[in-house]
Amino acid sequence: MEALKRSLNEINDHFNARMAEFQKELKGAIPATSPTSNINSQFGAFRSFVLTALENLQLQVELLARQQDEIEMRPRKKILLVHGVAESDKDEPSALVCKFLSGHLKV
Repeated sequence: MEALKRSLNEINDHFNARMAEFQKELKGAIPATSPTSNINSQFGAFRSFVLTALENLQLQVELLARQQDEIEMRPRKKILLVHGVAESDKDEPSALVCKFLSGHLKV
């Protein structure tokens, strides 16, 4: 999942750099009074559309990462790891794993 996040960030950075470069070239090539100057506004609309799409992809990746964490943690909710349990035949304390039948607490 981390590789997917990094890849999405790299795409976003690359896109922003290329769009900024293209926008500089576009402003220098077309005079503001030209009939084709509408291309500047079209480019701006396209740029904002792509940036919005990238932001939505980033939000979806974050949502998927949270859901994956929840799915991975679900079976671990019934497990308790206790450190420092002293054993009679060893000098050093060890860890004890307790697995419960249910994750619900009754009070």
